Amino acid sequence: MFLRLNLAAEPGTKNDWKDERLQIFIDTVIDDYDILLLQEVWTPLSSGRKEKLIAEARKRGYKYYVRSRCKGKPMDAMLLILSKHPLVANAEHTFSVATGEDQLASKGVLFARAYIR
Repeated sequence: MFLRLNLAAEPGTKNDWKDERLQIFIDTVIDDYDILLLQEVWTPLSSGRKEKLIAEARKRGYKYYVRSRCKGKPMDAMLLILSKHPLVANAEHTFSVATGEDQLASKGVLFARAYIR
């Protein structure tokens, strides 16, 4: 998704066009799938983009979601799973070693099992 925090933006753009790209995704892509596995959906300093995406997805039938947690760091792993099917199990693994700016985030992997009827 590349919905980075507001402080990270390419020069000469309107904040990386984050709000516009999110709206295009909602308008043109989100309805085509039952389950979406997304990365780079930031929480801190993001003007509520993750929350907007979850709310808009819910309106379109994605009643279930799981997101990465912060686990003692200022930032989560920026992972989000949205599903129209019940998520009956989920887990998260946070990497124990990180370098550079990644040390500020709970980088890892996110798992969910969907029950598809």
